[in-house]
Amino acid sequence: MKRDKMYLGVMIILAVILIIMIATKILELNNPVVIVDYSRTFVQMRDAGKYDIVNIELITEQNFPLRKKQGRARVMIKTFVSLDEMRDQGFRPAFVEELFALGEQYPDLQKKFKILALGSPWQREDHTEYPCLGWDKGFKRYLCVAFTTGARWRSDMGYVFAGAREWD
Repeated sequence: MKRDKMYLGVMIILAVILIIMIATKILELNNPVVIVDYSRTFVQMRDAGKYDIVNIELITEQNFPLRKKQGRARVMIKTFVSLDEMRDQGFRPAFVEELFALGEQYPDLQKKFKILALGSPWQREDHTEYPCLGWDKGFKRYLCVAFTTGARWRSDMGYVFAGAREWD
């Protein structure tokens, strides 16, 4: 009898641990936490994503400079269809280095929608360009730029915005 109670107690503890592990994995898939390694160069960060197609003439450090940070940072990334929604949930637009980490560590996410990093704008003469992860109909992952000429981004255009916040 005592042994049965002990066995039941152990089984309950294991079940709770399993539920916590599953819940954590679901949270991580819906809100991935990426490690941004600031010791890497721009090219190392970009190339770590192993994209099938990269517009290397436009995706450059001159156009999308990295922030001057040291070490590594854990950043939670979440996708949003509007900037208002992003800000309401306490996120800010992701920077290019966070987009690179997302593409490297969660490569399948960009197969669902085109992901923009609005925290790294590149102002051209008549429009603004942003780094973008996507998936083409030829089943290839790509890293390119997307641009706007002042019109607001709309979710029906197939884009979502990467929002970020520090995660300790």
